[in-house]
Amino acid sequence: METQGGFSYAITPSGPGISEAVHDFQPPCLMRIATTTDDGAGLVLVLFVTPTRPGWSRHFGSQVILKSPSARSPRGLAFFSLPLPAWLLHVLASLFLHQDLIFLQYQQRILAAQPEEDWQQAVFIPNPQDKMVIAFRNWLRHRAGGGIPWQGGTGDPILAPLPREQLFDVWHTHTKHCTACLGAYRRIQQLIRAAWILTALSTVAGILAVSGPISLPATVGWKGDRRSPAAGAGRLGTSPL
Repeated sequence: METQGGFSYAITPSGPGISEAVHDFQPPCLMRIATTTDDGAGLVLVLFVTPTRPGWSRHFGSQVILKSPSARSPRGLAFFSLPLPAWLLHVLASLFLHQDLIFLQYQQRILAAQPEEDWQQAVFIPNPQDKMVIAFRNWLRHRAGGGIPWQGGTGDPILAPLPREQLFDVWHTHTKHCTACLGAYRRIQQLIRAAWILTALSTVAGILAVSGPISLPATVGWKGDRRSPAAGAGRLGTSPL
């Protein structure tokens, strides 16, 4: 482990169909996950996560797909490389990233309430893969000044749990700042308005088709003696259209 060089771990066993999986942490915020399958295909997932304020971070991600000698793509997250619209890829990425948020916010509160030197007493990490969590905590404590340098100190404040509406709020955290997603949102709103207009026109057309031609009522007038305006012996009748 180095202050500038970070650390790297190979996962063993790596799972069915995977010959090698290496997690490489590059300080201060870069995580590189390289996976190689048994047929020679590869997937490199690059994640750059920058803390912005307690409980929040800004995430950037990218991936590199390496096909096997037989031109086969790796399984798993390789579907993100399919020729899909950018906004749809962003929606799918949000679903992937949000799957652990409920647990993470409570784990954060538990760790924040525990003294930094005793953080392992508050968690249960029995798996070999958990060594990377321990290594990162050790790097943060011994190589990175003990924690994130928030304004007013490096300690993590105990945050109140966020409601689900705010926790999974994609509009304020991504959509309104993303050109691709915001453009798609506006086009979808236009399609919705057009669909309502077409629905109304179709409804009116259906009503007219079912009811048949509409007969207008005859006008009502007064028939009297045109020669004598004072004639009072007129009669109420209908005048033809």
